[in-house]
Amino acid sequence: MKDSKIFLQIPAQKCFLSAIGQFAKGLFASFEELEDEEQLRYDLELIVSEACTNVVRHAYPSQNIPGTLQLRIFYDQKKIQIEIVDFGPGFDPEEIEDPNFEEPKEGGMGLFIIKQLSDKIEYQTLENSNILRLEKKI
Repeated sequence: MKDSKIFLQIPAQKCFLSAIGQFAKGLFASFEELEDEEQLRYDLELIVSEACTNVVRHAYPSQNIPGTLQLRIFYDQKKIQIEIVDFGPGFDPEEIEDPNFEEPKEGGMGLFIIKQLSDKIEYQTLENSNILRLEKKI
């Protein structure tokens, strides 16, 4: 795998979430280094799906106001870095509590799953955008 960058920009709407999932599945399946790494490919797909779902649900909660989501993927022989960019109001990931497994409820697992599956996670709020940066070692 040669050092590369992939950018995808789509409307941040529920109807596009399955397309994002299929894009991630096809993309990671095409990486030769991941050919025999089924669990790693699945983890990457899940990270992308959960992060994009969170953007649709939380950055743009009103589907009446369309927003934009950018997916940026940078990769080399050692790691894959995923950036999810939105232009909604930001949040502090440290304020989001881990789910209570003794009293489970529907939803609220996305960020927890992302944290569990990522080797590195950063969140940055800029003047006009928010960037969730995730890294997974190959």
